[in-house]
Amino acid sequence: MKVSSVIIGYFLIMLLMAVPINSKKNKVKKLQEAVNKLKQNFLESQDQNEELKNNVSTLNTDFLELQAENEELKNNVSAFSNDLLVNGGRIELLENNQAEAECLSLGNTYVFVLGQCYYVETTNLFSIANDSIENCHDKFGPTGSGRLFEPKDILTNDAVARVVSTTFPAFDRWIIGVNDKMEENVWRYNSGGTIPFNIPWNSGSPSNSGGNEDCVEVFNDKAWNDIPCTTNTGNAMRPSICENAAAIECLSLGNSYTYVLGQCFYVEMDLFNYSDAMDNCQNHFGLNHSGKLFEPRDASTNDQVIEFAARTILPSTNQKMYIGMNDLAKEGTFQYATGGDLVYTNWHSGEPNNSGGDKDCAETWWGTKWNDQNCDGKQPSICEMI
Repeated sequence: MKVSSVIIGYFLIMLLMAVPINSKKNKVKKLQEAVNKLKQNFLESQDQNEELKNNVSTLNTDFLELQAENEELKNNVSAFSNDLLVNGGRIELLENNQAEAECLSLGNTYVFVLGQCYYVETTNLFSIANDSIENCHDKFGPTGSGRLFEPKDILTNDAVARVVSTTFPAFDRWIIGVNDKMEENVWRYNSGGTIPFNIPWNSGSPSNSGGNEDCVEVFNDKAWNDIPCTTNTGNAMRPSICENAAAIECLSLGNSYTYVLGQCFYVEMDLFNYSDAMDNCQNHFGLNHSGKLFEPRDASTNDQVIEFAARTILPSTNQKMYIGMNDLAKEGTFQYATGGDLVYTNWHSGEPNNSGGDKDCAETWWGTKWNDQNCDGKQPSICEMI
C-alpha cells in the first residue's frame, strides 16, 4: 500500500509539472511562428525594396533620356529659329535690293538710302524754297506723293546728305522740307510736327538774315542753314531733295506694313472670317485713308506682298490669308471684292475647284498662289490702302 501510494503520488507530481511545460512549449512555438512570419515579411520587403530600386533606376534613366531629348529639341528649335533669322535676313536683303533697283530705275537723279528712295533735283534750281515744293509732287508717280526731304532723325539726315553730296559733288547744299513760318525759331516739318532731334545748325545759324529766312537747306557736311522761303534776295540757286511721303508714312505705321510699287499694304494677323476681314481692313491706314482686302492686279505686286505677309505671320506655318476676290455674286466667276473682273490670276493648279460646294472666297496658298476657300473660316488677311 505504501509503495502504491508513493508511485501514485509520484505520477501526480509529474502530471502537475507537465502542464506548465506544455504551455511554455506552445508559447515558444507561437513565438517561433511569429519570428518566421517577420522573417518572411522582411524578405518580402527586401524584394519589394529591390523592385522599387529597379523602378527608380528605370525612372532615372527615362528622365535622363527625356532631358537629352528635350535638349536636342531645344537645339533643333534654336537652329530652326536661326535659320528663320538667316533666311529672313536674306529675304529682307533681297527685298531691299529689289526696292533699291526699283528706285534707281526711275532715273539717274534718284538715290536709295536706308530703305527709302529720294529724288535729287539738280536741273530746276531755286533761289527760294517755296518754288521747290511743287516741283517734288510728281517725282514718285502720278499720285503726287512727293515732298521736300524731311529728316526724321539725325541718322537719316546725315546718311542722305552724305550720299547726295557724294553722288552729286557739283553742289554743296540742298533745300529740305523744314520751316519756322508759324512761329519764329520753332522749326517744323512742312507736313507738320516739330523736329524730334537736336538740329545740327551750321555755325552762326539760324540767323534770320533780312528777317525772312524761314526755310532750311542742308549742307554737304550735314549741317543746316536758314534761307528765304518766298523772297528772292539774290541768293545762290539751289538744288533740292525730294522724298516719297506715301512710302514713308506707310512704313511708319508699323512692322506689319509694306510699301510696294506705289501702294501701302497691311498684314492682319488676327483671325477673321471673310466678311469681317473686309470690314477690318477699312480701319488700318490712318484717319485720312481707308482700306480693303488686297486685290492683286499684277504678278510683281502679288508676289512681293504675299511673300512679305508670309514672313510677317511667322513663326506660324499656316500661309492661308484672305485676299480680295470672291465668286459670291456668280458661282465660278471670281471678281474683286470691290467689284470688277480679275485682270490677273495666280490660282494654284486645279483651283478654284469649289470643293464641297461652298468655296466662294479667295486665299493665299502654296507660296504666292491662290485657292478658293469657305468664307466662314477664320484666318489672317492682307489689306491694301484705297
